Amino acid sequence: QGVKRSGQSISLFVSNNDGMAMGALGSVRWLKGMPIFSYGANTDALMKVKSGEIFGTLDPGITGQAAGIYMAARNLIDHPEYTNLDAVTHGFSEKYATSYGYVKSEFEPFDEKTNAMLSRNVAVRKDNVDKFYNKSVITRLEENEKIIHDKETTVKSKIYQSYYSATDNYLNSSMRPLFENLCNKFNFDVTSTFGNGNDEAQALDNLQTNLTKGKIYQAFVLNMVRTTSAKSYLDAIYNVYQEDGVVNVPIIFWNRQPTDESNQVDINSMHDKRFKNILYVGYAAKQGGNIQGQMIKEYVEKTIEAKYENK
Repeated sequence: QGVKRSGQSISLFVSNNDGMAMGALGSVRWLKGMPIFSYGANTDALMKVKSGEIFGTLDPGITGQAAGIYMAARNLIDHPEYTNLDAVTHGFSEKYATSYGYVKSEFEPFDEKTNAMLSRNVAVRKDNVDKFYNKSVITRLEENEKIIHDKETTVKSKIYQSYYSATDNYLNSSMRPLFENLCNKFNFDVTSTFGNGNDEAQALDNLQTNLTKGKIYQAFVLNMVRTTSAKSYLDAIYNVYQEDGVVNVPIIFWNRQPTDESNQVDINSMHDKRFKNILYVGYAAKQGGNIQGQMIKEYVEKTIEAKYENK
């Protein structure tokens, strides 16, 4: 309808995520053969890449993200003296392998200003989709990462983990199965809560309800509904865990990076002096945008070149 109202012709579509791309392809108004580029490498989208209906998507390093989040949490629980940099160094390469193995996936260099560890995206096209297609996320985890089950080194640790939505396709088809597989390998007892995708108050209520049980969690892995809500989560945790000094319970935000009202990284929250360790472990959005842009550029250049050759 938007295209129709604009009165302009459209040469291609760029989707923010695979779910939106799949919705477009399923529309009765979709123009068959229209190029569409997406993001996420969900199972259903990979099928469309293989069939040629989606011209390209990106794998945001899902196995590296999941393994990296739990590796950082395990490091900080086992080594309260670790800095944020220590937490994302040990176990993030073969050189610094721990008793839990190591994360093989590539990450951008750790950014101490934003306390962010970002996994690198990989372009998925028809010519390389078989590396991803028809493989469960667990198979991809076993191929991509070197995580081993070490129940002898540390005692089982209880962590709280939130998902902003119970119905988000990316979270539930990709990330959740990875976490459920990895929790045993990292010797975690995970309490998971799920929001409705829209209501931050509900997500915070889930956290508050679990905080009434006392100081039972040794780490918090938080996926906010809105990226501007980090302080609300930190306040809720601090109200329960505050002692004489700094709270030495790691906080790891994931999937949605904390931002301020100007849409910049929320530096104040990421360096909240009430807490010893606050991290964001996610995907490198800027690098992913560059890769997606490069895919589109290559498509446009080939299309123009083909037009001239056929004249």
